[in-house]
Amino acid sequence: MVLEKQPPRERLIASACLLFYRHGFSGVGVNELIAHAGAHKASFYRHFDSLEDLAGIYLEREGERYRSLLAFVAARAADPSDFIRRWARLVARDARSGNFLGCPIARFMGSLDQQRAAALSPLASRILRGWVAVMAGVPERAGLPTAASDALATVWLRSFEADAALFAITRDTTHFDSMREQMFQAWRRAKSNLSET
Repeated sequence: MVLEKQPPRERLIASACLLFYRHGFSGVGVNELIAHAGAHKASFYRHFDSLEDLAGIYLEREGERYRSLLAFVAARAADPSDFIRRWARLVARDARSGNFLGCPIARFMGSLDQQRAAALSPLASRILRGWVAVMAGVPERAGLPTAASDALATVWLRSFEADAALFAITRDTTHFDSMREQMFQAWRRAKSNLSET
């Protein structure tokens, strides 16, 4: 197992990321986390006061993982249409493989009680703004003004979040066909608005 070669703190974080994604915050206990990480209770408490300490780390890591994935797709896309095709194909492929359970930020935030969610929502919002910024760069490179690119990327994110949630409920990958089509429609509207000005 790859985790065995990492120091205890990293094993605990990696295990928390996996378990939080699968089960949500409220579905993971300290003992389960320690067992999954192959760590000792003393190691856990040496690095963390409680599971709450790992909540922000989880959001940061998953947020950065998705931001990097979006940046990877954006860098290889020839234009916004290519970005949409690549992103939809990637998400659908991940869903079919069984690795995708929904947006990691939405799943986690939905598993929190009201107080924890309120405390972590500024971080979650910052992460989502980072995703929008990466996606907005794609239509901006194609000549769409910054404000229009930001608005379009926000629509794309909403489409991803909505269809990821529907997939999480139904396990029906055709929701990603819908996501792709909604993203294309939004791009066509944005291009049309640009040509009218």
